Amino acid sequence: MRTEIETISLWLLASVFTGVAVIGLCVPSLLFDPTGLTLDTLAGVAEIRAAYGGLFGGAAYIFAMGAREPTRREQALFLAVLVLGGFVLGRLLSWGLDGAPEAPVAIINLVAESVGLVAVFLLWRGRRR
Repeated sequence: MRTEIETISLWLLASVFTGVAVIGLCVPSLLFDPTGLTLDTLAGVAEIRAAYGGLFGGAAYIFAMGAREPTRREQALFLAVLVLGGFVLGRLLSWGLDGAPEAPVAIINLVAESVGLVAVFLLWRGRRR
């Protein structure tokens, strides 16, 4: 049962990260318009395409490999812990230093990333025992 939950979780992560990568590459404004962030320069758009397309795409690939190949599963789960943990830490740090953002999507993102972090941490930690 644990293996199936790990597999499903990694496929879910791979799907979400692939979606974000594709949107980041093709229509980056879709990612940022809901937050109120604007992409006013070509350099800014290029940076978003590179970061979101590259990093999210690369992570999606590793999550998919972990879902497909049991020998890569622990590493894929650990990457998920690092990435989601970084998202949560970055958001909380920003809120502490800069104040809470106005956009409701920021709270939705924090909740989703926090829930995901706890879930993958428990799966990864369970493998370590």
